[in-house]
Amino acid sequence: MPIKHHLQIKKTFRQAFGLFVALTLLLSGCAAPLQATLKQSGTIRCFQEQNRPEGKTSCELSAAVRVDNTVVFTNDKPIPGNGKSPVFSLSLSQQENNTAHPVYALDTKHISYFAEPAFNNASKLESLTVTPDGKWVVAATGFDRYKPGQEGYNTLLAWPAEDWHAVKTVISPSQGPDAKDSVSLREKFKQVLGGSEYFKIEGLAAIPAKDGSGQGRLLFGVRETGADYKNPNHVIQIIQAGYHISGDKRLQLHDDFKLVADYTDQLKSAHPDKHTLGLSSIEYDQYHDRLYLLTSYEEVNAEEPPPESLGAYLWTLPLADLGKTGSSPQPILVDPASCQQPKTNGKPLESCPLEFKSHKAEGLAVLDSKQILVVFDDDRVKTQVQSEDGQQHERKPESESGYEIIELH
Repeated sequence: MPIKHHLQIKKTFRQAFGLFVALTLLLSGCAAPLQATLKQSGTIRCFQEQNRPEGKTSCELSAAVRVDNTVVFTNDKPIPGNGKSPVFSLSLSQQENNTAHPVYALDTKHISYFAEPAFNNASKLESLTVTPDGKWVVAATGFDRYKPGQEGYNTLLAWPAEDWHAVKTVISPSQGPDAKDSVSLREKFKQVLGGSEYFKIEGLAAIPAKDGSGQGRLLFGVRETGADYKNPNHVIQIIQAGYHISGDKRLQLHDDFKLVADYTDQLKSAHPDKHTLGLSSIEYDQYHDRLYLLTSYEEVNAEEPPPESLGAYLWTLPLADLGKTGSSPQPILVDPASCQQPKTNGKPLESCPLEFKSHKAEGLAVLDSKQILVVFDDDRVKTQVQSEDGQQHERKPESESGYEIIELH
C-alpha cells in the first residue's frame, strides 16, 4: 500500500500539531525529527494453507523481534496442532548486497514453530524483545486477567537467542525456581499503577543498565488501566524493572519495579484526529540509543467494523530522556511531499505524521541502523494487505497478517 494512504491529518489540527512538534524539539534538544520512507510491505501467514490447523484459527501478530538472521513473531491467538506454536520465526535475508541500504526478504513459506510447552501454555503473548547484547529473547503476555485457571495469561518467558528449547518462565524475586507462570508479577504491576484492579501490558523493551548494576532493565508498556476490562482507560505508560542472568542461566527480575513515564496526556493531545490512543509496542534501538513507541486506536464496535476503525502512530524518544521532566516522545514524520495535503496559508506543510491508516500496528522489530519492521494485528477487520505479486487483496483474518518495512532518516 503506498505510504500516502497512511498519511492523514485534519486541517483543524494542523497548527496545533505543528506547535507540538516545535515544542517537543525544543524540550528534547533534537535538531530535527526523523522522517520515514516506506520500503516494502507484504503478508505473513501464520501457517501454510496445506498445513492448516484443525479448528478455528486467527492470525493476529502481536510482536516481532530480529534475532540474528531471523525474525521471531508472536501470535496472540493459539495455533493448534502437533508441532505448532503461537511463537515462530522466519528467515531474514538481504536481496541486494548493499550495506548502506540493504533490501530485506522474509522467507514467508518456511515457518519454524517454537513448539515447546512453555510457549503453548502462555495465553495471548503480546510483546517481544531482545537484550542489547543479543543473547536473550523475552516475551510477555498481557497480564490483563486472572482467575483460577487463567495463569497462562500472566506469563513472562525468556530464552537464549541461540536455543529456544531452553525457554524458562521469568519469576518475581519471591517465587521459587519451579514456578510455571508469572502470576506473582501482577502484584508488582498493580502497586506501581496505583492499585489499578485491571491493566494490560502491551510493550516490552530490554535496555542497558543505567548505573552499571545488574545486566539491564526491562521496560513494560501499559496500554490499559481501570476497574475492569469493560471500562478501560487507554494509557501510554512505561514500567521499569532491573534484571540479571543468574548462574543457572535464568533471567531474574529485581524487586525495583517503578513507573518511569506517563505520556498519556502529551501524546493524546498531539493526536490530530483525536482518536482514543493506547500504547501498543515499545522497542529499544541500540544503534541510536533511543526508544520507539507505537500508539494505536481501534473503534470496532460494529459486528463487521470497517478498516478505517483502525490506525496507529510511531514515535521516538532518546533513551536519556525517558522519564525526564518536560520530555515527550516525538512523532515520526514523512517527507512533506508525501503528505498529499493542501497548502496552509499558501505555504507547504512543514510536518506530516506517519500514520498506519486502517491498520493496528502492534509489533516493531529493529532490523538495522536505518530500517524497522512493523507488524499489524487487525483482529477480525478485513483490511487490505499486499500479496507476493505486489497486488492488494483483502486480508484473510484466519491466516494472514500484514507488515511493512520502513526506513528512518
